[in-house]
Amino acid sequence: MNGQTAPGQDVRNFLAGNIVDRIQRDWLENPVAGAMPLWVDDYMERCIAESEERGTIKWRSKNDKSDIKKFCVDVTKALEPILEARVLPYDYEPAKRFYAPVNIKNPNTGEIEEIILRGEFDLLVRDPADGRFIVWDLKTTKDNDYWKKTLGQLVFYDLVIISMFGEPPK
Repeated sequence: MNGQTAPGQDVRNFLAGNIVDRIQRDWLENPVAGAMPLWVDDYMERCIAESEERGTIKWRSKNDKSDIKKFCVDVTKALEPILEARVLPYDYEPAKRFYAPVNIKNPNTGEIEEIILRGEFDLLVRDPADGRFIVWDLKTTKDNDYWKKTLGQLVFYDLVIISMFGEPPK
């Protein structure tokens, strides 16, 4: 489906993540202290409008929309100081698109073939101490174990970094 949402699919589960991802990306382009939580209303309305074009939003309760807003405000309040301390002092690139060729052995023929890994990192940071890269993949969820569900994505990112820079990420 080329990253598209199936018509009629409920996109509510990803709404908070989409809102905070976009706020993080845009804030990193022009970091202003205290701005992230103030942007939630505007970004939420835009994300809702775009989401409704791609699918449906099945609200879970009459308070669901306000609960998502509060959650996004809380997340951005917590996220901004982390970015200020761990990203802003370094070289970084938000929404870093990649197109990384990788050679693999074809299991049917035994021949080495090139495949292309493509996608986007939420944030790529370079540590000046050793020049190595760190991939930041923002997950906006209340599920503290959610990272376990995305472990394959993180391994994929490791392969991309090795392909792009010749060594694994930090």
